[in-house]
Formats: sequence, C-alpha cells, structure tokens
Amino acid sequence: MKISLEKGFMSKSQIDLTNTFTNDLKEVGIDKAINNYENKVLKMKLSNDEFSKHNAFINGIKSVNYQNPDLFKGNFELQSRSAWRCALAVVAMTAAIASVGSCISIVACGVAYLLVVNAGYGIADNC
Repeated sequence: MKISLEKGFMSKSQIDLTNTFTNDLKEVGIDKAINNYENKVLKMKLSNDEFSKHNAFINGIKSVNYQNPDLFKGNFELQSRSAWRCALAVVAMTAAIASVGSCISIVACGVAYLLVVNAGYGIADNC
C-alpha cells in the first residue's frame, strides 16, 4: 500500500480504512468489519470518485466472501498463520484492484497493474 500512496492510487484515508478493516476482520469478524467500513465511509465527505473506490473495495470483499464464505471466518488466532496471510492477501488484492481505476497515465497504470500482479502472487503463495 505504500507504493499506492506514493503513486497517488490510494489516499491516506483509503489506506487507513483498509488497515482498520483488516484489524476489524481479525478482531470482530467479516460481517462486523464490513458494517464498520461502510458506516465510516458513509460518514465521510467524499467526492463521487473517492466514494466509488471505497464502494469497489467493499463490494469486492463482499463478492469474495460470497464465493468463499470460509475464507474470512474463524478465529485467526487459533488457525494457522497462513490462513490469516491468505485473508490479508485477498484484502490487498481487492484494494489494489479498486485503486487501478485512479491511474491517469500509461506509466501509472503499469505500476497499478504491477500492484495487482504482486497481490496475486501473495494470494498464490498464501492461499
């Protein structure tokens, strides 16, 4: 996410919300994490473009959860470390995909797509 911030694909607030989401995911579970994320986004004063990025992220998470309901469930403290890394890799991939829409040049889009590819490697390695 550091590269996404440096290149302007994600704002500091997007990164903070994503980090809070992953913490909530571990502490209170997927349903409450989604609810908390949505409530925080709705309270923010966002442009349509910023809202769309947050919406794409959380809809991506919901889609992954729908397709693979066991991915984000369970007690990550008791499960293997790889289960948590897999969940984090999926969150990173979803955030990377949501941020791709903000690239404005060929070089920026190339970097954004590399972030998606790297997130894909994280999923391949951990899931």
